[in-house]
Amino acid sequence: MPKPVRAALVLLFCVVQAVFGPVFVDAPLWNIYHTKTVAAALLKEVLLSSVTAFGIGYLVHHHWRWKSAKWLWLVGLGWLAIGSVLSAGQSSVFDSTAATVWRSIPGTSCVSDPTGTSCTNFFVFTVLSNRAIFYSLGAICCAAAARTRSREQEAHDSVSELTEEPRTAPPAAG
Repeated sequence: MPKPVRAALVLLFCVVQAVFGPVFVDAPLWNIYHTKTVAAALLKEVLLSSVTAFGIGYLVHHHWRWKSAKWLWLVGLGWLAIGSVLSAGQSSVFDSTAATVWRSIPGTSCVSDPTGTSCTNFFVFTVLSNRAIFYSLGAICCAAAARTRSREQEAHDSVSELTEEPRTAPPAAG
């Protein structure tokens, strides 16, 4: 398989894992703590999906060492930028563009209007971008931990070589 095609497939696989992986992991955890307000439910969604996306990114990078997993944050940031531009285009006559973006991207408009378009934008753009960014952070932390472990192992090996007794040939039988 050509390298560009393989790289594109790996990136697509990472995007699918980052976006849909937390859904499957979060589903059993979602019912552990019941929220009473919309704001608490939004916070729970963001925190739970961020932590699980981080964990999935860490484990995927630990197992496969894909470089594209470390760069997925750019896809998430781009998706968030698209959401910001689209939210800015939905501003009303009574609302400024910046205020519309500020309410729809962090999800503050979901508290007052849970069925509105800006609340949909929060889940489509912010939550999915957040998952991609935290997935990438998990992969980056895994790579950093692996580098630290290899440096520690190299240092340990070099110290043990210095402290070992010189090996001598066994006495000849005679």
